Amino acid sequence: MTSPRAHTLEEVAKACRVSKMTVSRALRNQRGVSPQLAERIRTTAEKLGYRTNPALGSVMKALRQRRASDYRENLAFVWTHPSGKPLPLIVPWRDHARARAEHLGYRLDEFHLRAGGMTAARLRTVLQTRGIRGILFAPDTEPPLPRLSFDVAGFAAVLLGSSLQNRGLARVQFDHFQLIHLALRHIRKAGYRRPALLLSPSIDGRTQGRLRAGYLVHSPAPSRERSRLIFLGDIDDRAATSTWLKSRSADVAIYLQGDQRRLLESAGLRVPQKIAFVSLAREPEMIDVAGVVQSAEALGSAAVDFVAAQLQRHEFGRQPFPQKVMLEGAWLPGLTLPRRRATSRPASRPSPKP
Repeated sequence: MTSPRAHTLEEVAKACRVSKMTVSRALRNQRGVSPQLAERIRTTAEKLGYRTNPALGSVMKALRQRRASDYRENLAFVWTHPSGKPLPLIVPWRDHARARAEHLGYRLDEFHLRAGGMTAARLRTVLQTRGIRGILFAPDTEPPLPRLSFDVAGFAAVLLGSSLQNRGLARVQFDHFQLIHLALRHIRKAGYRRPALLLSPSIDGRTQGRLRAGYLVHSPAPSRERSRLIFLGDIDDRAATSTWLKSRSADVAIYLQGDQRRLLESAGLRVPQKIAFVSLAREPEMIDVAGVVQSAEALGSAAVDFVAAQLQRHEFGRQPFPQKVMLEGAWLPGLTLPRRRATSRPASRPSPKP
């Protein structure tokens, strides 16, 4: 049985009584075509079964770039937190996203959604005026569950991280369940049996409870004790956390972010003599710290690849079944989690001979 013949761009143009250029612009969501006409063209193309050829589109793009090598399509990296300054934690994501965009032939421009005088409607107009069709939304790290107020119709959009709560948008984030599982597996191998997980309410909300869930499933602590070994409160409160750790007889302190050795030692908990320390977001400057590395390069690159793929497939706005990329972490050993010596049992005496 032969497959139905694919209709051409020229046939779509003839059916709509417009030029092929108009059809091409409408299907690529470019300017110069009214929304009503663009919708009629897309509907007609869908009825005729017209499909774009991604390989041919890539070739034509390369040819156009050779004729006008100074032109590169721009993508937008949008900061969503209130301040007009980049968040230090997210800067590596942006830097690696820019490097990946350059590698793929794009430029990456920065915008601040909540800067003074900026509104979502105004930013949308700015992006449309500049011909920007792809957006990477950086997370707001302060509220537990922040929501993004931006009309993404006509844009290929990807959310970075797990914080922003918006339906219908693709997302690239780290797999927090895998991060805690990986850390607990190495903690168990090192001989520890009472690790404690310390979370702020904000972190717990932004990770959607996945760290707690992973701990409750995979902790080496006795099952009846696991919930008591999760601290949910102000993790910067030295007195409260140290008192809590001592009351639980914890042998490892697990934090998601930051080098907490100074805080622990100022509370009388020397690392690793009194308590071991593991970070779930081990940074290069955290020398000798054992923990899980969350690759900023992997996240930034994956986000740009996601947007580029959406642009190639002409997928704009909210999707009925949005995709999610979950990145795994990698374990890095360190001096803050030394291997414990197994306690040797006394040798059994030989039984007397009869």
